Amino acid sequence: MSAEPTLPLTPSILVVDDDEVLRSTLGFEFEMEGWRVLEASNGAEALEMIERDKSVHVVLTDVLMPRMGGVELLKRIRQNGAPQPAVIFVTGYTALT
Repeated sequence: MSAEPTLPLTPSILVVDDDEVLRSTLGFEFEMEGWRVLEASNGAEALEMIERDKSVHVVLTDVLMPRMGGVELLKRIRQNGAPQPAVIFVTGYTALT
């Protein structure tokens, strides 16, 4: 008796950016590629979503945002333990100070 093949999970991504237009645009592009998309406007909101929804595979986050930026979000994700999504940083700034 052979095991039934399992269907791959739909990959999920959490797009975190305080710019609503950019967040929606990125989300739309990922949805078009078959991703399940969640959106948050800052790191604090994103952290709450990750704690509620353990199925987030990837977090695409802006670096500088109000309330909590991307670097702090990554630190908090790493403190929470498993499962930990991959975190990718994006920014529109050419120089961070």
